[in-house]
Amino acid sequence: MKVASEGLKISGVLFGLSIVFFYLRYLVLGSVFLFFALAVLFFFRDPDREINGEGVVSPADGKVLDVKTVGGRPVVCIFLSLLDVHVNRVPLSGEVVDVEHHPGRYIPAFKKESENNERNEVFLSTDWGEFKVVQIAGFSARRIRCYINPGEVVDRGSRFGLIAFSSRVDLYFPEEFDLDCIGVDEGDRLVAGVTKVADLPED
Repeated sequence: MKVASEGLKISGVLFGLSIVFFYLRYLVLGSVFLFFALAVLFFFRDPDREINGEGVVSPADGKVLDVKTVGGRPVVCIFLSLLDVHVNRVPLSGEVVDVEHHPGRYIPAFKKESENNERNEVFLSTDWGEFKVVQIAGFSARRIRCYINPGEVVDRGSRFGLIAFSSRVDLYFPEEFDLDCIGVDEGDRLVAGVTKVADLPED
């Protein structure tokens, strides 16, 4: 099982502590740290995916919280539970225009008010206009990682970041899209890089 580097660091410490406690014959404590080490490996799993080559793909695993319009732009909001893969993927090939980090609150990610939480905004210029992917920290998520920088050219479905421990990802479409292009509804389960969330206007 492939694991994100952030998870390997945390689980390595926990495994080390479990070995120490087992050596000292503190079996309960050793078992507790071993359990959490394995749980961290599961949470930070980073499976390879066969990327969908059509349309706009989901930037995150999770459940669709809402499909709405904001300022004339369609938006798909995705909630990631503790059981979901938390590695984020690029929705459509293009060039990274900007990456902006905004401090904020830590309201549970499944609530509407979480839009004002700590977040990272990635602006992506494509042949179909500018997309914005927003990584939003949740109540327990205090680690947002973004692996890409302005000026980089990225491919559909490639990894671009990670949010630790329950979070939310919002995908903003260009104004050229409308809600009829969106192919998912509230409550749908999505798989990053695999689920097509929208057709391209020319399709």
